[in-house]
Amino acid sequence: MRIWLTAVFLGLLTFSLAARAEQPIVPRGGWFGGLGGSFNSVEFDEDLFARGIGDVFSGTTLVATGAAGGPANPRRATESSLAPAAQLGFFSHFSGSNWLWGGKVFYQHPDVTATTTDIAPQAGMLQTINGPDTFTGNVVIGSYRTRLEHEIAFMPFIGHSFERTYIYLGAGPALFGTHTNIDNAIGFADFNGMRGDVTGTPLNFASSEWVWGGAAQIGLTYFLDRDWFVDVNYTYARSAKFDSNYSGPFASTTFGYDVVGTLFVSPSSRVTDQSVAVFINRRF
Repeated sequence: MRIWLTAVFLGLLTFSLAARAEQPIVPRGGWFGGLGGSFNSVEFDEDLFARGIGDVFSGTTLVATGAAGGPANPRRATESSLAPAAQLGFFSHFSGSNWLWGGKVFYQHPDVTATTTDIAPQAGMLQTINGPDTFTGNVVIGSYRTRLEHEIAFMPFIGHSFERTYIYLGAGPALFGTHTNIDNAIGFADFNGMRGDVTGTPLNFASSEWVWGGAAQIGLTYFLDRDWFVDVNYTYARSAKFDSNYSGPFASTTFGYDVVGTLFVSPSSRVTDQSVAVFINRRF
């Protein structure tokens, strides 16, 4: 990230200094709106915990009660996308100064997904009529998908203007629209040298969530005239951790017994988006 920020800052500063010899046309202030696009590199940082509880029957007789749980290995994946983007904001110079301040709402639609399979090892205890017994197993996740669909940043900024440009630096809260899907989750148990499918029919879970986080942005504007200008910026945005807690009933016949219970799957994720965007804007 430091290399990105250094390169972008030096590029913006060089470009701005080169424009100082031109006749000033940057207005003293105004509202503006713009449309454009961005390139996004999104890192997904994820954990998952799975737990199952169940009752074991021989016919109609309850012969045991058991529970098992454990975490999967943390995973990290990076995916990229091109995204449409829009912004709406204002700026104003301080009185008698080339320094300025402002704020904007910045939106982009990354629509990028990280997909993987996962295995959560299980350690469990079975309470039988003959006393407690331990066993191991795992929950196999056929597909674990996390999607970043929307990103909105609320960005106050401060900057300095030159003849045709101003450079600026902003930071503020951000809101992320996310989706999580767990498909084909199956719980297995290893008991007395035998391996059995405890949960039977694979279970599927899905949810959508808006998550708060923060964003910082550095950018450069170039005024084509007093009303139209181009804005190029780099944004680093990161969400808070967001957790999902799923549960689903299961029923199966395993090791010659009928098993009825509930499977719990709890994924936890964070997204970090680094993006470079270009906008064409109009002051009004």
